[in-house]
Amino acid sequence: MTHEFRLPDIGEGLTEADIIEWLVAVGDEVAVDQAIVEIETAKTTVEITATYAGTVLSLGGSPGESIVVGDVLFVIGQESHRQSAMDSLPQLAGGGTARAMPTVRKLAKEKGIDLATVSGTGPGGAITRADLEAEPARRATAELVPMGRRR
Repeated sequence: MTHEFRLPDIGEGLTEADIIEWLVAVGDEVAVDQAIVEIETAKTTVEITATYAGTVLSLGGSPGESIVVGDVLFVIGQESHRQSAMDSLPQLAGGGTARAMPTVRKLAKEKGIDLATVSGTGPGGAITRADLEAEPARRATAELVPMGRRR
């Protein structure tokens, strides 16, 4: 069985958080209450812990990326369920077969990349952030570096 952990509303009406650092990797075994990720909101930095024990099947973004409250932050389950977790990723509108996490789809939209033209190298052919970054013809000439929320 797989368990999706979605970014909770941490309080005060905040709608998003930035991923600061993953404390685990895909394939790692985790225990209940083990720290998984450190996130930053406009008001605080928080460690999110696992509510289930098992294997980390997927991570919902890369350090520096923003994630919206309610988006999948990570998935924990049994290794045998990894493919079914990837199969549950949303497909492109219009019946396309490309699969990507919400943060990857958002990044593709920001960079103006059509996911239907990208070959996915992730499990089950899922498109990863690295796949988007490997699109040299589509890279922007200047890349903005987001500032942290803390001053």
